[in-house]
Amino acid sequence: MENRIPLPRHYKYFAFVALVLSAIAIVSSITISGSFYRSFWPSEMFGVHKGLPLLKDTPLFLEDAAGWDGQFYYLIANYPFSNSYPQYLDSAAYRTQRIGLPVTANLVSRFLFMEYVSPLVYSLTNIFVFLICALILISNFERWGQGFSVLLVPWLSSVGVTATLSHGLPDAFTSGILMVAILFYFKNKLYLYMAFATFAVLCREGTAFLFAGIALWEGLAMIRARSLIFRNIFTVSAPLVGLIFWQLYLYNLFGYFPSKQAHGMLAAPLEAVLKYFWSNTQSHKNLYTFHYLLIIGLAFFMGFKALMSQGNTKTRALGLGILIYTFLLSCLGHGVFMYHRDFLKGVLDLL
Repeated sequence: MENRIPLPRHYKYFAFVALVLSAIAIVSSITISGSFYRSFWPSEMFGVHKGLPLLKDTPLFLEDAAGWDGQFYYLIANYPFSNSYPQYLDSAAYRTQRIGLPVTANLVSRFLFMEYVSPLVYSLTNIFVFLICALILISNFERWGQGFSVLLVPWLSSVGVTATLSHGLPDAFTSGILMVAILFYFKNKLYLYMAFATFAVLCREGTAFLFAGIALWEGLAMIRARSLIFRNIFTVSAPLVGLIFWQLYLYNLFGYFPSKQAHGMLAAPLEAVLKYFWSNTQSHKNLYTFHYLLIIGLAFFMGFKALMSQGNTKTRALGLGILIYTFLLSCLGHGVFMYHRDFLKGVLDLL
């Protein structure tokens, strides 16, 4: 009973999260002409798959505009594990590797006996999975102290959450899964940690760097203690092994690894963000770079503090994971920072 995960004790937490997510749906519906599909910013540059006839009359954004990434993940949700539609994707293998949200929406639609994944089902799947993760985190934070869940407010209400949930991107979805995985790791529910961590790397491959740090420290701790525990080895390494097998499957499907299409996604540490800062004369956009640099700096500090602490193995393992993951995020390239909103979702997990 001690490890049981209770529901939040106060309705105010339900109300807060529900209010934020309801606002997302309302704003998306109003600003994109009342169409959930248009909220994905579909572009004439890529068009609509002929297998989705009910969307053929939906107005698309101008041909010279690429739209946004939600249009690609929504298409993958209808045709997962397929290589029959590369002309409708900007980078087929790169997008398909982030299969977590699309395949979840596909399973929900199958459960509802639908012929294909509708934009509404896709959007609601994205929102409600994030909502479930948020409620799990809130209920556990409250067990640590009355009002302790207020620490989640910056994450729950961040633009990175609202922007990606309202436009069909998997970033907030992945962030929720990632944080629940870490929660289960600290609660020593290692098989649940393994499941959520593996799902997280299938949602966004970069999260593997955080889990690699945890696995590395756990391995070193076992070597120092001269005690190899199979359960620990299996559960902390499974997410990384799962990602490797998934990448090999994609190579077999497309004939190349997804990294081949990751043009401009990585650079030297802070190179891209500093170039963006010095070349951008619009001061309000530079606020986003300050936000990004502040979060990166705080994450490095907290990760180093956790690693150097005299706490238990899990605290120090997470510290190493945060340092490695933060280093990766500091190396994001110009392909990520083409738009100022990408600064906000780039460091979403670190909030």
